[in-house]
Amino acid sequence: MVFDYRGVKDNMHTMTTVFQVFIIFLAVIAFVIVFFMLIVSAKTNLKDKMWEFGVLRAIGLRKAQLVRIYLYESIAVFTSSAIAGLVIGFILALTLSLQFNLFLELPLQVSFPTWLVVSMILLGLVMQSWVGVSRAWVK
Repeated sequence: MVFDYRGVKDNMHTMTTVFQVFIIFLAVIAFVIVFFMLIVSAKTNLKDKMWEFGVLRAIGLRKAQLVRIYLYESIAVFTSSAIAGLVIGFILALTLSLQFNLFLELPLQVSFPTWLVVSMILLGLVMQSWVGVSRAWVK
């Protein structure tokens, strides 16, 4: 039986490229959904904190100080959520990869998409800051 390794290598390269494009597509969809969820949660959070902001304004805080407080709080919530999501996602991905490779009898190769994670976190921080400040400044 003749086996063409070049053909298999080309097919594997094509499959890997398609899979990476699919992952990027899923990341973009997730990012759009998270953006709208972020706007809704920021609006709800501001409505819940209006009484606290009123008390802080009554004791002498300026509007810029309130915006800074809200910004720090929103960044802290985003950072803790991002860390928890990374840990849980990595554990789940590792578990599924181990199971998949066990069935196919392949060695485990862990590749962490650093550029995707860093870009999502940076874009998330920018969005969180922008949405938080714009919503807090309006109120």
